Order: sequence, then C-alpha cells, then structure tokens
Amino acid sequence: MIEIRLNVSQERLDLLTVDEMVAVENVGAGIISIKGLRSVVAKFIVNEAGAYLAEAEALRVVGRLLRPQFFDVAREFFSAVSGLAVNPPSDGS
Repeated sequence: MIEIRLNVSQERLDLLTVDEMVAVENVGAGIISIKGLRSVVAKFIVNEAGAYLAEAEALRVVGRLLRPQFFDVAREFFSAVSGLAVNPPSDGS
C-alpha cells in the first residue's frame, strides 16, 4: 500500500485553481469528478520531510492509488479542510 502524507493549509488552499475549487464544491453537492479530485489532492501531498511534491510526481503518486485508498485520502483532505474552516487561523482581523 502506498503511504500518502497530506499537509493542508490555508496558504496551500489559496493555490487551487478555479477548476479545482469547482471540483471541491461539486463533492459537497454529491458530484464526484475523479480527475478533478485527483488534481486537488495531489497539491497537498508531502514527502517524509514535509516538502510538497512537484505536481507531476504528486499526480503519479495519486494515480497509483487503488480506489479505496484514493477515497480514504480524499476523506482525509476534506476533514483537514473542514478543520481549517472551523478553526481559522488567528491573524488579528
């Protein structure tokens, strides 16, 4: 089984394209685009040192996942995003 590490931060979320934001929004509406979700999840994959993988490498890693593991990683991503929404960082504003 491939081990996937995610680091979901507001700064990284700000790097999502409009198409990727639509893919995330569609999941909330019950519409799942594997291609769109693959691209989103790949942006948040980090290596053992915590550095984000290059896009091509991250997409290859996600592409090798089996279906159940992909959906586990996607759930982990959405859980982390929910945590950010519930507990936004304190920036003084």
